Amino acid sequence: MHSDEELVARAVAGEKGAFDQIVMNHSPRLYGLIFHLTSDHQDTNDLLQVAFEKAFQLLNGFRGRSSLCGWLQHIALDVTLAFLRKRVRN
Repeated sequence: MHSDEELVARAVAGEKGAFDQIVMNHSPRLYGLIFHLTSDHQDTNDLLQVAFEKAFQLLNGFRGRSSLCGWLQHIALDVTLAFLRKRVRN
């Protein structure tokens, strides 16, 4: 098994399988975080996908100042809170 740092470097270099491994490694924890906030499995699945899409887009900017897990949790939290704010307004 590769470290998060290795997987990030490989994913940034264009190795698709490396990001897939990041998704597999971190999905359970992020799913739990999002579900805790939404209490809805479908919303959680949708938001989890959005969070990983955003993380993939921002991966070049990950500098390792925090753990990858913490960085991903921050993204998932931002995505989920934006969704919840929008839902309350509508």
